[in-house]
Amino acid sequence: MDPKTRLQTLLAITGFLMLVVYHIYLYYLLRKRPESTSIGVANHLRVLWVRSILTENNGILAVQTLRNLTTAATFLASTSIIIGLGVLNIALTTEEVTTMSRIIELDESANFRLWITRLFVLFADFMFCFFNFMLAVRYYNHAAFMLGQKPAENMKPSLHKPGLLINLPSSPESSIGYGNSAADTVNRGAAHYTLGMRGYYLVIPFALWLIGAVWFLLGTVLLIIVLNRIDRAA
Repeated sequence: MDPKTRLQTLLAITGFLMLVVYHIYLYYLLRKRPESTSIGVANHLRVLWVRSILTENNGILAVQTLRNLTTAATFLASTSIIIGLGVLNIALTTEEVTTMSRIIELDESANFRLWITRLFVLFADFMFCFFNFMLAVRYYNHAAFMLGQKPAENMKPSLHKPGLLINLPSSPESSIGYGNSAADTVNRGAAHYTLGMRGYYLVIPFALWLIGAVWFLLGTVLLIIVLNRIDRAA
């Protein structure tokens, strides 16, 4: 492996490690101090919103809100599957190395195998987005029926098993007073929606990776800075 290729590989590994470490730290905060993150605060607010809907029997507000969420998730899922299949088509039909990187001379070590690998990473990211947005639609549809029940009937067992990643805690007291099936289902849908949006954010460094590993690392640093501001509670 020549020095330039070794440098490109090192930069790519560094970028991936930065993304992994940041999200491990974010997951730790969600499990230990969810109130310090915007995701944890939003989960808690959704629990309060569900309790308000059930106690006040405000079905119109619930239907309108879930309709907007389902419409947004469906649009984003459709967009991700279309772009993902387009990227896959490029990866499967390209017969020679793209000339983009060579023309602007940002990644002289680019070769056919590396280019295809980058395209498949980008394709996998869009499939990740599609999968999570579809699961968000699924949970929102379940929640629509649950929010039409009486509060006492809504304290039944959940439709799903508890999970470590999707079943994010909303607040320390949520398991005591607000742990009903509808609130948990809405939060699960929101968690998958958040994961889908996170996949869209990752498109930025992955798309820059097509130009060169240096740009991938710069895009990763910029994305982490932005995500840190987004994920922290005010």
